[in-house]
Amino acid sequence: MTIVSSVSPGADPAVAAQKAACAAFRDGVASSNTANQTYLNAVNDPKRVGNQYDKPTTDAANAAAVIFMYASDQIEGAITPQVPKDLAGKLMDFVQILQERANLYAQHKGGAELNVSADKYTPAVEGLLKACPTGSSDATPPKPTVASASNADQAKQAFCGAYGKQIQQTDDAKERFAAATRGDERHPDPQWKDPDQWLAGQAADTGIVFKYAADLVEAQIAQQLSADIADNGKALVAAMRQLSKLYTDQAGTDDRSAVFKSDYAPAADALDAACGIA
Repeated sequence: MTIVSSVSPGADPAVAAQKAACAAFRDGVASSNTANQTYLNAVNDPKRVGNQYDKPTTDAANAAAVIFMYASDQIEGAITPQVPKDLAGKLMDFVQILQERANLYAQHKGGAELNVSADKYTPAVEGLLKACPTGSSDATPPKPTVASASNADQAKQAFCGAYGKQIQQTDDAKERFAAATRGDERHPDPQWKDPDQWLAGQAADTGIVFKYAADLVEAQIAQQLSADIADNGKALVAAMRQLSKLYTDQAGTDDRSAVFKSDYAPAADALDAACGIA
C-alpha cells in the first residue's frame, strides 16, 4: 500500500512528498499517543492493584496493538522515493519502533518491556516533531491507495479481503467500548471523567480505529466493483467516519445507535453477503 497526497501540479515533488510524510507521521503519532495514554490510565487506576491484565488493561493493550499497526502502515506508505533521505530514514526507524510496540501490546507484555520500548519511542517522536514542525505538513494525512485490479474478480477479492479485516477491527473496537460502558465488579458504573478514563479512553481508541478502517475500505473501492458492492462500500465508509466522530466526541448512546442501525449495519450485512462472510 502507498499513500498519495493531493498537491498542486506545479508543486516541488520533494516538498510535496515531505509534507505528505510529515502529515502521516503527525497523525499517526497523535493516534499512538492516545492509545498509549489509554493503556497507562488503565495501569495506573487507583482502584486496581499492580499492573495486572484485567479487562480495562487488556482491552487498552489490544486497542493499542491495532492502532500502532495502523499508524505504522500509514507512515510507511507515505515514505516515497521523493522524501528526503534523512527524514525517510528517521521515519522508517520510527515505523520499526511502532511495530515492536504493537507486538508488545498484542502479547500483553509487562511494564519492564514496555518501558524499554518507550525509551526508544519517546526520543524518536521528539526528533521527528522537530523534523516535522507544526505547519510543515498537509493539514490532513494523505489517503492510502492500492494497485489497480486487472479484472472485476480481482477487484472484488481485494475489496472483500480489506473489508473483512476492517469490519472485524471495528466490531472488536465497538465491543471493547461496550465493555467499558458495562464496567466490572471494581468499577460498576463508569463515567466519562473517572480517574482511570476507562470509558473515555475506549471511546477515543474506538474513534481512531473507525477512522483508519474507513480509509482502508475506501481505498479498495474500485471502478470494476459491481454497483451494489461499491455503493454499500461507500455507505459503510460514510457510516464509519460518522461513528468515528461520535466516539471521539463522546456522543450519547442514542446518536451512535441511530447510525449503527440506519447506515452501518445494513451496509455491513449487504457486504457480508456479497463477500461470503458468515
